[in-house]
Amino acid sequence: MLLGLFFLISTVTTGNEALMRASEAFDRLDTYSVTIRSEGEDREEIRYFFKKPGWVRMEFEEPHKGAVLVYNPETRRVKLRPFAYFKSFLLDLSPEDRLIRSSKGHTVDESHIGALLENVRRLSEAGEARLLGDESVNGRDALVLEVIGEEGKEADGVHRYVIWLDKRLLLPIKAVAYGPGGEKTEDVDMTDIETGRDLDPDLFDLK
Repeated sequence: MLLGLFFLISTVTTGNEALMRASEAFDRLDTYSVTIRSEGEDREEIRYFFKKPGWVRMEFEEPHKGAVLVYNPETRRVKLRPFAYFKSFLLDLSPEDRLIRSSKGHTVDESHIGALLENVRRLSEAGEARLLGDESVNGRDALVLEVIGEEGKEADGVHRYVIWLDKRLLLPIKAVAYGPGGEKTEDVDMTDIETGRDLDPDLFDLK
């Protein structure tokens, strides 16, 4: 098994191949959990749980400490408990509701790693993807992938991505986005990601 994993990593020689392998890795997983720490227009820290085909639970540390949000892909509705001390108060919202969009305008149903990889893929189709080398991020060995759009090309307002892919999981553990002027617009840390956890269905049900 370890020899097979080494062979898989050693055969990743191009940026497009690394991106393809990352998408395949996301397609294979059933669940993951991670602490998302994001620096951009605002600072965010969210404990995040994902279960296919699209269940999401977000527990907020910053901002709105104590708030909990759950997305149901079957009903396409979001339940939000905005106050930790008032557990009976729940809001029922559309994922497009402005109240629960991120500072970048992202919706909860497109908050998972697969959506990030899709944005990176779309940008690579209008530009180039290349490997920058290896790097350790918070103790995790990673491949560093850079994707830059052609002049005037963007994906979700991003002209350039730098993505760190965990060598074992081949999933993003860090991502930095840059706007068309070269300015950094968002820096996201996901280095404590865990996959394959048995997530209780009750985790995705706020009552």
